Amino acid sequence: MSDKNKIKKILRFKTKKTKKDFLKSVVNGIHLILEGQKKLKGIGVSVASPVLNGVVLNPPNLPLKNFNLEKFLRKKFRVKVKVENDANCYALAELKYGCGKNCKNFVLVAIGTGIGGGIVINGKLYTGKGCAGEIGHIIISDSNKRCNAGHNGCFEAMASGRAIFELSEKRFGKGYLASELSEMARKGNKKAKKLLNEIGYYLGRGFVSIANIFNPDMIIVSGGVKEGGELLLKEARKILKKDSMDTTELKISKINKGALLGAIALIK
Repeated sequence: MSDKNKIKKILRFKTKKTKKDFLKSVVNGIHLILEGQKKLKGIGVSVASPVLNGVVLNPPNLPLKNFNLEKFLRKKFRVKVKVENDANCYALAELKYGCGKNCKNFVLVAIGTGIGGGIVINGKLYTGKGCAGEIGHIIISDSNKRCNAGHNGCFEAMASGRAIFELSEKRFGKGYLASELSEMARKGNKKAKKLLNEIGYYLGRGFVSIANIFNPDMIIVSGGVKEGGELLLKEARKILKKDSMDTTELKISKINKGALLGAIALIK
């Protein structure tokens, strides 16, 4: 729920394993949010899945394969409903409130457990036939390292939060987040610095592909991995500058809860 572009209330609940239980928890959550409110203007939904015309296609962590969530919620609440991929929602948030506010062409790279993308061209979200922006599966290496979707050597397999955690687990005997590795590197840990440079190289390779395909004014990095900060992106900046065909600015998102703000923007 929002008021003047600010989030007023957030509810969290565990993801249910069956479609029936999941949908019940979503509906109950909306009713709880609405307690004491005069009117519901609309429902914007950000979901970690490819989405086509309101249909959630094949989410990796939700029991909603090929389900028309937009139609379901519209029937339940009789209001405007828009359902969109979470990275696309984040891109909308950047366009309305963040780094992309005065920028007509940019690509949002959401780096968390996986890697997603949101593409803005001429000030509008570009979705292709409906599912554009799956940049996590650009192939950037001949490695046999595989992402959860089954692709070898893709951007997500080589540079996502999951990739960082697994690589640090091999090097240190314990998995670390990007933010933790950056803190270790700042304190002089050479192994952490080397690992960050390695991941930064693969981030750079992915950014170069994005820059050369879309020629955007900027690439905006969001998601949990952005907490690795400039130590993580230092090598990526070098690769981007050296190998892209034109100048592309690289920025770290300053927005928190961007996917939620973007879901609000869907309705506004």
